[in-house]
Formats: sequence, C-alpha cells, structure tokens
Amino acid sequence: MLGTLGNLDKSAEAKGDELYRQWKEKGADIMATDRPFEAFKAVN
Repeated sequence: MLGTLGNLDKSAEAKGDELYRQWKEKGADIMATDRPFEAFKAVN
C-alpha cells in the first residue's frame, strides 16, 4: 500500500501522472490518493 496523499500527489501533478504507473510497477497495489481519476488512468 502506498499513501500518495500530499507530497507524492503534488510530485505526480508536477512531473507527470506516469509516476503512479512507476509506483505500481514497484509493487504498490493499493494507493491512497487525492487524485484517484488521474491515478486510475495512469495505471490502466
């Protein structure tokens, strides 16, 4: 599980939503995020 609330969400917003995909590839199977639609789109 990865909590992306706050700093990690801000990083993804600034650097690109592909960070969510990278976190999934590193093993995160659950993400707590303030940006659920962007995270879903990036990992699917």
